[in-house]
Amino acid sequence: MVPSSYLRIYQPLASFPLEERERWSAYVANPPQIPPSHHYRHVAFNASAQTGMLFPSGGEHAYIKKVNGEWLVCPWRMRLRVLVGLLSFRNSLPESADAWIPEGEALRAAEELEALRDEEPEIRNNITTASWYVPLRWFIAFDDSERILEEVGSKGTIRYETDLRSARTRVEQGLKVLREAGMAESQCEPVADLAEWLSEFPYDSQVELDYGTVANLFTVESLGVDHSAEEMWSVLEALSTGDYETSAGRYNDLAALWNRVKSLESAN
Repeated sequence: MVPSSYLRIYQPLASFPLEERERWSAYVANPPQIPPSHHYRHVAFNASAQTGMLFPSGGEHAYIKKVNGEWLVCPWRMRLRVLVGLLSFRNSLPESADAWIPEGEALRAAEELEALRDEEPEIRNNITTASWYVPLRWFIAFDDSERILEEVGSKGTIRYETDLRSARTRVEQGLKVLREAGMAESQCEPVADLAEWLSEFPYDSQVELDYGTVANLFTVESLGVDHSAEEMWSVLEALSTGDYETSAGRYNDLAALWNRVKSLESAN
Protein backbone atom coordinates (compact mmCIF):
# COMPACT_ATOMS: atom_id res chain seq x y z
CA MET A 1 0.00 0.00 0.00
CA VAL A 2 2.99 2.32 0.61
CA PRO A 3 5.78 2.65 -2.00
CA SER A 4 8.83 1.05 -0.40
CA SER A 5 12.47 0.35 -1.19
CA TYR A 6 14.58 -2.43 0.30
CA LEU A 7 18.14 -3.19 1.33
CA ARG A 8 18.58 -6.96 1.59
CA ILE A 9 21.30 -9.33 2.78
CA TYR A 10 21.47 -12.77 1.16
CA GLN A 11 23.43 -15.21 3.35
CA PRO A 12 25.05 -18.46 2.22
CA LEU A 13 22.92 -21.41 3.24
CA ALA A 14 25.82 -22.85 5.23
CA SER A 15 26.05 -19.73 7.42
CA PHE A 16 22.74 -20.34 9.23
CA PRO A 17 22.50 -22.27 12.52
CA LEU A 18 21.89 -25.97 11.97
CA GLU A 19 18.15 -26.07 12.65
CA GLU A 20 17.43 -23.02 10.52
CA ARG A 21 19.80 -24.26 7.80
CA GLU A 22 17.83 -27.50 7.54
CA ARG A 23 14.59 -25.52 7.23
CA TRP A 24 15.95 -23.29 4.46
CA SER A 25 17.57 -26.26 2.70
CA ALA A 26 14.12 -27.85 2.43
CA TYR A 27 12.71 -24.51 1.29
CA VAL A 28 15.34 -24.19 -1.46
CA ALA A 29 14.80 -27.79 -2.58
CA ASN A 30 11.08 -27.22 -3.02
CA PRO A 31 10.34 -23.48 -2.96
CA PRO A 32 6.66 -22.72 -2.29
CA GLN A 33 4.61 -20.23 -4.23
CA ILE A 34 5.21 -16.83 -2.63
CA PRO A 35 1.88 -15.02 -2.21
CA PRO A 36 1.56 -11.95 -4.47
CA SER A 37 -0.07 -10.08 -1.58
CA HIS A 38 -0.47 -10.68 2.13
CA HIS A 39 -3.53 -11.53 4.16
CA TYR A 40 -3.25 -9.79 7.51
CA ARG A 41 -4.43 -10.92 10.92
CA HIS A 42 -4.57 -9.03 14.18
CA VAL A 43 -2.04 -10.05 16.82
CA ALA A 44 -2.50 -8.85 20.40
CA PHE A 45 0.37 -8.89 22.88
CA ASN A 46 -1.75 -10.52 25.57
CA ALA A 47 -5.15 -12.19 25.84
CA SER A 48 -6.98 -9.11 27.08
CA ALA A 49 -5.45 -6.52 24.73
CA GLN A 50 -7.78 -4.82 22.29
CA THR A 51 -4.93 -3.41 20.23
CA GLY A 52 -1.66 -4.84 19.00
CA MET A 53 -0.46 -5.10 15.44
CA LEU A 54 -1.47 -6.33 12.02
CA PHE A 55 0.76 -9.22 11.06
CA PRO A 56 1.08 -10.85 7.60
CA SER A 57 -0.15 -14.44 7.76
CA GLY A 58 0.74 -17.29 5.46
CA GLY A 59 3.99 -18.63 6.86
CA GLU A 60 7.63 -17.64 6.74
CA HIS A 61 9.25 -17.07 3.35
CA ALA A 62 12.61 -16.01 1.96
CA TYR A 63 14.15 -14.60 -1.18
CA ILE A 64 16.61 -17.09 -2.65
CA LYS A 65 19.14 -16.98 -5.46
CA LYS A 66 22.07 -19.03 -6.71
CA VAL A 67 25.44 -17.31 -7.11
CA ASN A 68 28.49 -19.21 -8.40
CA GLY A 69 26.75 -22.50 -7.68
CA GLU A 70 25.89 -21.62 -4.08
CA TRP A 71 22.43 -20.93 -2.69
CA LEU A 72 21.95 -17.64 -0.88
CA VAL A 73 18.95 -16.99 1.35
CA CYS A 74 17.36 -13.74 2.54
CA PRO A 75 14.70 -14.61 5.16
CA TRP A 76 11.71 -12.31 5.37
CA ARG A 77 11.45 -12.59 9.20
CA MET A 78 8.15 -10.74 9.13
CA ARG A 79 7.38 -10.87 12.85
CA LEU A 80 10.81 -9.48 13.75
CA ARG A 81 10.49 -6.72 11.17
CA VAL A 82 6.98 -5.75 12.28
CA LEU A 83 8.08 -5.48 15.92
CA VAL A 84 11.23 -3.53 15.11
CA GLY A 85 9.29 -1.27 12.73
CA LEU A 86 6.57 -0.57 15.29
CA LEU A 87 9.08 0.42 17.97
CA SER A 88 11.22 2.45 15.58
CA PHE A 89 8.13 4.32 14.37
CA ARG A 90 7.11 5.17 17.91
CA ASN A 91 10.62 6.33 18.81
CA SER A 92 10.62 8.65 15.79
CA LEU A 93 7.43 10.40 16.90
CA PRO A 94 7.26 13.58 19.00
CA GLU A 95 5.67 13.75 22.44
CA SER A 96 2.29 12.78 20.96
CA ALA A 97 3.55 9.23 20.30
CA ASP A 98 0.94 7.76 22.66
CA ALA A 99 -1.80 8.92 20.29
CA TRP A 100 -0.41 6.55 17.67
CA ILE A 101 1.06 3.73 19.75
CA PRO A 102 0.14 3.73 23.48
CA GLU A 103 3.03 3.24 25.88
CA GLY A 104 1.56 -0.04 27.13
CA GLU A 105 1.47 -1.44 23.60
CA ALA A 106 5.06 -0.33 23.00
CA LEU A 107 6.18 -2.07 26.20
CA ARG A 108 4.40 -5.27 25.20
CA ALA A 109 5.98 -5.10 21.73
CA ALA A 110 9.41 -4.63 23.33
CA GLU A 111 8.80 -7.66 25.56
CA GLU A 112 7.71 -9.69 22.52
CA LEU A 113 10.88 -8.66 20.69
CA GLU A 114 13.06 -9.56 23.68
CA ALA A 115 11.38 -12.96 23.95
CA LEU A 116 11.91 -13.59 20.23
CA ARG A 117 15.62 -12.77 20.53
CA ASP A 118 15.96 -14.94 23.67
CA GLU A 119 14.38 -17.81 21.74
CA GLU A 120 16.63 -17.29 18.71
CA PRO A 121 19.81 -15.49 19.88
CA GLU A 122 21.36 -15.54 16.40
CA ILE A 123 18.34 -14.08 14.61
CA ARG A 124 19.15 -11.13 12.36
CA ASN A 125 16.97 -8.77 10.37
CA ASN A 126 18.08 -9.38 6.78
CA ILE A 127 15.87 -6.68 5.25
CA THR A 128 15.79 -2.94 5.88
CA THR A 129 12.84 -1.02 4.43
CA ALA A 130 12.28 2.66 3.61
CA SER A 131 8.99 4.22 2.55
CA TRP A 132 8.54 6.75 -0.29
CA TYR A 133 12.26 7.04 -1.16
CA VAL A 134 15.69 5.40 -1.08
CA PRO A 135 17.90 6.65 1.79
CA LEU A 136 21.02 8.30 0.36
CA ARG A 137 23.31 6.42 2.76
CA TRP A 138 22.32 3.11 1.11
CA PHE A 139 23.98 4.18 -2.12
CA ILE A 140 27.38 4.40 -0.40
CA ALA A 141 27.53 0.59 -0.38
CA PHE A 142 27.51 0.36 -4.19
CA ASP A 143 29.40 1.30 -7.32
CA ASP A 144 27.65 2.57 -10.44
CA SER A 145 28.86 -0.52 -12.34
CA GLU A 146 26.66 -2.64 -10.04
CA ARG A 147 23.49 -0.84 -11.12
CA ILE A 148 20.87 -2.98 -12.90
CA LEU A 149 18.12 -1.19 -14.80
CA GLU A 150 15.17 -3.42 -15.64
CA GLU A 151 11.98 -2.82 -17.62
CA VAL A 152 8.82 -4.81 -16.97
CA GLY A 153 6.12 -3.84 -19.44
CA SER A 154 5.63 -0.09 -19.24
CA LYS A 155 7.41 0.17 -15.87
CA GLY A 156 11.02 0.12 -14.83
CA THR A 157 13.04 -0.47 -11.69
CA ILE A 158 16.62 -0.28 -10.47
CA ARG A 159 18.60 -2.74 -8.38
CA TYR A 160 22.19 -2.69 -7.19
CA GLU A 161 23.98 -5.92 -6.27
CA THR A 162 27.39 -6.40 -4.67
CA ASP A 163 29.28 -8.69 -2.30
CA LEU A 164 29.12 -7.79 1.36
CA ARG A 165 32.88 -7.37 1.69
CA SER A 166 32.86 -4.58 -0.92
CA ALA A 167 29.76 -2.99 0.64
CA ARG A 168 31.34 -2.90 4.10
CA THR A 169 34.59 -1.46 2.77
CA ARG A 170 32.74 1.33 0.95
CA VAL A 171 30.47 2.23 3.86
CA GLU A 172 33.42 2.32 6.28
CA GLN A 173 35.36 4.46 3.80
CA GLY A 174 32.40 6.81 3.39
CA LEU A 175 32.03 7.11 7.17
CA LYS A 176 35.73 7.92 7.50
CA VAL A 177 35.40 10.70 4.89
CA LEU A 178 32.44 12.21 6.73
CA ARG A 179 34.19 12.16 10.11
CA GLU A 180 37.48 13.52 8.80
CA ALA A 181 35.57 16.37 7.14
CA GLY A 182 34.09 17.28 10.53
CA MET A 183 30.49 16.41 9.68
CA ALA A 184 28.04 16.53 12.61
CA GLU A 185 27.43 13.27 14.46
CA SER A 186 23.77 13.45 13.39
CA GLN A 187 25.02 13.08 9.78
CA CYS A 188 27.54 10.36 10.60
CA GLU A 189 25.37 8.24 12.89
CA PRO A 190 23.01 6.82 10.20
CA VAL A 191 26.05 5.72 8.13
CA ALA A 192 27.65 4.21 11.26
CA ASP A 193 24.40 2.32 11.93
CA LEU A 194 24.48 0.96 8.36
CA ALA A 195 28.10 -0.16 8.82
CA GLU A 196 27.18 -1.91 12.08
CA TRP A 197 24.21 -3.68 10.45
CA LEU A 198 26.36 -4.95 7.58
CA SER A 199 28.97 -6.22 10.05
CA GLU A 200 26.42 -8.65 11.54
CA PHE A 201 26.55 -10.91 8.47
CA PRO A 202 29.26 -13.19 7.03
CA TYR A 203 31.63 -11.70 4.46
CA ASP A 204 30.52 -14.09 1.72
CA SER A 205 26.97 -12.70 1.77
CA GLN A 206 25.48 -10.57 -1.00
CA VAL A 207 23.87 -7.13 -0.64
CA GLU A 208 21.00 -5.94 -2.81
CA LEU A 209 19.42 -2.49 -2.99
CA ASP A 210 16.02 -2.73 -4.64
CA TYR A 211 14.00 0.39 -5.52
CA GLY A 212 10.93 -1.83 -5.17
CA THR A 213 7.64 0.01 -5.60
CA VAL A 214 9.39 3.37 -5.11
CA ALA A 215 10.40 2.89 -8.76
CA ASN A 216 6.74 3.40 -9.68
CA LEU A 217 7.10 7.05 -8.66
CA PHE A 218 9.49 7.55 -11.60
CA THR A 219 9.02 7.35 -15.34
CA VAL A 220 11.08 4.77 -17.21
CA GLU A 221 13.00 7.64 -18.81
CA SER A 222 13.90 9.24 -15.46
CA LEU A 223 15.06 5.89 -14.08
CA GLY A 224 17.29 5.55 -17.12
CA VAL A 225 19.28 8.62 -16.15
CA ASP A 226 19.27 7.98 -12.39
CA HIS A 227 22.81 7.17 -11.22
CA SER A 228 22.39 7.96 -7.54
CA ALA A 229 25.26 5.72 -6.31
CA GLU A 230 27.67 7.42 -8.71
CA GLU A 231 26.39 10.84 -7.60
CA MET A 232 26.73 9.93 -3.92
CA TRP A 233 30.33 8.91 -4.43
CA SER A 234 31.07 12.12 -6.32
CA VAL A 235 29.85 13.95 -3.20
CA LEU A 236 32.18 11.94 -0.95
CA GLU A 237 35.17 12.20 -3.29
CA ALA A 238 34.87 15.99 -3.45
CA LEU A 239 34.52 16.08 0.33
CA SER A 240 37.63 13.94 0.80
CA THR A 241 39.74 16.42 -1.20
CA GLY A 242 38.44 19.41 0.74
CA ASP A 243 36.35 20.72 -2.16
CA TYR A 244 33.40 21.52 0.09
CA GLU A 245 31.65 23.77 -2.41
CA THR A 246 31.49 21.08 -5.10
CA SER A 247 30.54 18.44 -2.54
CA ALA A 248 27.71 20.56 -1.13
CA GLY A 249 26.39 21.44 -4.59
CA ARG A 250 26.30 17.82 -5.74
CA TYR A 251 24.74 16.66 -2.48
CA ASN A 252 22.04 19.33 -2.70
CA ASP A 253 21.20 18.27 -6.26
CA LEU A 254 20.93 14.60 -5.24
CA ALA A 255 18.95 15.39 -2.08
CA ALA A 256 16.58 17.61 -4.07
CA LEU A 257 15.78 14.71 -6.41
CA TRP A 258 14.91 12.36 -3.56
CA ASN A 259 13.15 15.04 -1.51
CA ARG A 260 10.79 15.60 -4.44
CA VAL A 261 9.98 11.90 -4.42
CA LYS A 262 9.58 11.72 -0.64
CA SER A 263 7.37 14.83 -0.64
CA LEU A 264 4.69 12.69 -2.31
CA GLU A 265 4.16 11.12 1.11
CA SER A 266 2.63 14.33 2.46
CA ALA A 267 0.38 14.54 -0.61
CA ASN A 268 -1.16 11.16 0.25
